[in-house]
Amino acid sequence: MTEYWDATEPVEFEVDIQSEVRYCALESTLAHKVSEIAWRRGVSVETLVNLWVRDKVAEEMVRATAI
Repeated sequence: MTEYWDATEPVEFEVDIQSEVRYCALESTLAHKVSEIAWRRGVSVETLVNLWVRDKVAEEMVRATAI
């Protein structure tokens, strides 16, 4: 690295240190089905579950403000 140090350039990037990971237990048969769906869609289980939960939370927020 020291041989190429002069060729490097400073860069800026943002890091989201606000993220928090929570684990939720799923029934084993449900977890297996979610894994199969995620595999078919080509995404991780975590991504699929996050998308689904985000959609449901958005729906609930709309429902709560409509009341």
